[in-house]
Order: sequence, then structure tokens, then C-alpha cells
Amino acid sequence: QYPTEAVTVTIQADDIKAMKAPRLFHLISGKAVELTEGAAFDTEAGTVTFATAGFSPFAVAELEDEGTEHPATDQKQTKGLVKAPLLGAEGDSVLLTGVLNGVRWRVIANDDGTETLDVRAEEGSGVTAVPKNFYSDIKSALSDHASKLTDLVIGGGITGVQAGSFMDSPFVTVTMEEGFTAIAGDNSYNGAFSKCANLQTVNFPSTMQTIGYAGFADCPTLKQVNISSCTALTEIGTCAFMNCTALSAMDLSGLTGLQKMGYSVFKGCSGLTDVSFPSNLTSLGGNVFENCTSLSELVF
Repeated sequence: QYPTEAVTVTIQADDIKAMKAPRLFHLISGKAVELTEGAAFDTEAGTVTFATAGFSPFAVAELEDEGTEHPATDQKQTKGLVKAPLLGAEGDSVLLTGVLNGVRWRVIANDDGTETLDVRAEEGSGVTAVPKNFYSDIKSALSDHASKLTDLVIGGGITGVQAGSFMDSPFVTVTMEEGFTAIAGDNSYNGAFSKCANLQTVNFPSTMQTIGYAGFADCPTLKQVNISSCTALTEIGTCAFMNCTALSAMDLSGLTGLQKMGYSVFKGCSGLTDVSFPSNLTSLGGNVFENCTSLSELVF
């Protein structure tokens, strides 16, 4: 995920000026390890310059109390931690990174001042699915970045997400890269992306196969679902888009693999006006269009 050739990075922070013995840490497989050479500190200017390749620079710190371990580093207690600008494989400005249950997450700066959460499988972890409650479990670690997140990108060996994994998250746009196949459900209303109040656009890959129970339920601003290329999609689960009141049209006619749609898929989608279905659809659950008060056309 990081550059193979060294790139020189300089960071500046007022905290560095107050440090008597600054130290630099970097992340290897999610664990902070001290970089013992190659870092040039200028405490008068408040800068640290170092070359990075194959890892992400993490923080500079000053030794504070002898004998007290720092929970993030297993080093002695530190103060004045300064998060450094990290570098992604393609020169992205990575602001923060971490690993939870074998899933690597990175916060990447966007050009407009907003931020993207990039989620991938940690190398060697063997994990292929984002676990339940993933976003809520990392939210405290995101700190102030949580309020700037607008985009979510899922890829890099992740093929699915569990129910509730990104429920009640702040994203405006969600993109799943090629190779992603499944949004799981567990017969509750805590869908993988349910109750995302800001969500407007979802980009599905052509490899998508299933959208599970309540996957995008109660997303009132969702208006664009880019699904037309999903010829491998076989099932849209119960309540998948329930109460998505901003949805106005759904063209499913090109989903040549779609065979089954569950109950109440579009229930409460009061802005929905027309839906087109593929000819190969064999099963359509009950109450699919309950309380779709603007619906005017269905094409089979």
C-alpha cells in the first residue's frame, strides 16, 4: 500500500519545538515501531524530515515518564504526539491509518478539503469481509476526521461487508471496487449501510452478486444507485432500499442475472416514480411498493 522507493517527507508542528528528545514512529502491520535512524529533527523550526519507503510515518513523540508503557506503541509513556502526513501507494495524502480485525483503514485527504475512508484487507490477514459494527468501532480512533468524511471506498481484497458494518455513517458517496460481491444481512433492520443520513450515491461493481436485508434502508437522501453494470447480481434482499425517499427511478432491466427480490424492497420510497425489471426475474416479494405514493410506471 506504500511506496517502494524512498520519498522525503517534512512535517511541521508547534509541539516539536517543545520537545527535548523527539522520536519518530512508523506503522508496520498496524503496530507502531520506533524509527531509530534517518530522521532529522529541528526543534527550533518545529520540523522533522525523513525518508519513507514501504511503511507509513506515524508520529513524533517525547519521552515523558520512565517505566510507563504507551498503549499504542509498547514504548515508554510519550507526550506531544504529532500525526504525520502518510503516503499512499499512488501518492495519496494519507492522514491517519489503522487496522481492525484484519481490515486496514486509511483516511485520505481530498482536494476539496473533505476526506475519504479507504478500506482494504490487511496484507496476510486472510480477511475478506468487513465485520459488523466496523465504522462504530473505529469512530473514536478517527477523532476529528469523522466529521470530514464524505467518501467511502471498499476494495483491495475485501469482497463483502457484514450487517451493520457502516450503519449510521456520514458518507455521501460509497464506492465498491471490482471484486466486491456481497452486502450481507441478518434479518434485522441494522443493514450494512442503513440509516446513513447523508448518503446520496452508491457505485456498485460489475462483480456484485447480492444485496442483503435492509442493506440501504432508511437512507433518506439516497438518489443515485449505479447498478446497471451488475450482471452478476442474483438477489436484492428484503427491505434493501426501504424508506429511501429521495430515490426517483430504478432501472434494473440490464441485470440479466437478477432472479429474486425480497419483501418490501422499495417500501416507503415516496419519491419513486418508475421501476424497470429484467425479463429473467422469477420471484418478487410482497409489499415491494407499499407507500410508494409517487409510483406511476412499472416495466417488466
